[in-house]
Amino acid sequence: MLDHLFTDFFSAGVLVEVNRDNLIRLFAKHQLLRKGDSETYQETNQIRQKLRFLARLLIQLRKVSERELMLSDFIAPQYYDDIVDAVLELRQENKQLAVTLGHFIKKLAILKIGEAIRQGDKAMKEVAQNFLDLYTSSWTELVMSSTLRMQQKEKLEKVVLLPTSDDLTKLSKFIDAEIEQETVQGVPSNYVRLQKLVMAALLLFNKRRADEVATMTIGEFRLGQLSKEDKSDILQHLPVDEKTISSRYVFHS
Repeated sequence: MLDHLFTDFFSAGVLVEVNRDNLIRLFAKHQLLRKGDSETYQETNQIRQKLRFLARLLIQLRKVSERELMLSDFIAPQYYDDIVDAVLELRQENKQLAVTLGHFIKKLAILKIGEAIRQGDKAMKEVAQNFLDLYTSSWTELVMSSTLRMQQKEKLEKVVLLPTSDDLTKLSKFIDAEIEQETVQGVPSNYVRLQKLVMAALLLFNKRRADEVATMTIGEFRLGQLSKEDKSDILQHLPVDEKTISSRYVFHS
């Protein structure tokens, strides 16, 4: 059931470690059960990506703790601080990964508690529950809040490149030339391309003169409406779905 998830997506060494970790396999099983029998290729890749994240966490945990343990062994109170340190290290590469791992770690603790209940292992349940209590009491302050603040700061400080006036002028001239060429040729099958060009021209026009369209009168709008004959000539060259959508709108020249 799980073997296809572990194929060709890890280096040989990591594959062996992840594949023999019972808690990671249980995590993968629950992810598959959530998808049901209708699991798609994209959903399979999403689960594999989650397993890769857990593999990275395991590798980092071993570096931080200097212990060759399985991830299931690290879900214990004495290793909670090591997990925090490992996630903070990974956050330096990818802040969203730290957020995602936070959710996965909580899920792993809950799964370990469930397994302990099934096995009747009170000691294992107590270890996992104590770890979950630590997580609940401090994860937000130690990891999540600062990570979200950093993400928000990066978002606010992100440079947005806006087109210059020269760029808009060049684009406008290009669109006008293409519209004129399509109009002169008058090939009905090219209507879809002409439609896209006109839409681009309108968007550009609205960007530069936002108030002019708003001040158009009803009479001016009606003068530009196409006749039924012109409309039918256009519709015959559109796909079925676009014909259905077009029936809801007014055609304007």
